Amino acid sequence: MKNIITIAALLIVVAACTEKIDIELDSSYSRLVVEGHLTNDTGIHWVSLSKTTDYFFNDPPPVITGATVMLADDAGVEIALTEHPVTRGRYETPDFFYGVPGRTYTLEIELPEPVNDQKHYEASCRLRPVAGIDTIAVEYDDNWEAFAVKIYAQEPPTTDYYAFQVIKNGKLISDTITEVWVSDDRYFNPHCSLMR
Repeated sequence: MKNIITIAALLIVVAACTEKIDIELDSSYSRLVVEGHLTNDTGIHWVSLSKTTDYFFNDPPPVITGATVMLADDAGVEIALTEHPVTRGRYETPDFFYGVPGRTYTLEIELPEPVNDQKHYEASCRLRPVAGIDTIAVEYDDNWEAFAVKIYAQEPPTTDYYAFQVIKNGKLISDTITEVWVSDDRYFNPHCSLMR
C-alpha cells in the first residue's frame, strides 16, 4: 500500500509541473542577409542575398534577385558578379577569378527594391594571407575515439581566424556556411598565454 501511495504522489507532482506558455514574438522589419565566399583559389566565388524573416515564418527566407553586385580591390581590379541562372539570389564571379592575399576587397550591392529603406550596401575587408603548411598528419585520438587531422604551420603572432572545410572523395561536404568550422588562433599564437 505504501508503494502505491508513493507512486500516486509522484504522478500528482509531475502532472502539476506542466503549463502551456504562449510566447509572443513581435514581427520585425526585414534586414539584408549577405553570405559570401572569396579565397585565393581560382574558381567561382559567390555572394548570396536574402532577407530576414519572422521566427514563425514557415517558408525559406526570400532571396533577392535582380541586384547589381560588384567586387573591387585596392589595386583597381573590378568585376561584376552575375546571378546564377538556376540558384536565384546567388551571384558569382567568373571561374578564372581569384583573390590576392594582402589586397582589400570592397563589395558593393545595389538592390532593385529597398530593404529597410536602403538600396545601396557596401563593405570592405582585407584578404589576409594564410601561413604555409609544413605538415599534415592523421592521428587516432584516444580521448575522442576518432581520427584527428593535425596541421603544422608557422602561425603569425597576429589575431587571425581560420575556416575549415571538409572535402571527401573530391566532393565538398561543408558546402553551406553553417557546416564550415571557424576558429580563432587564441591558443596557437606564439605570444599567447593560456591565462588570458
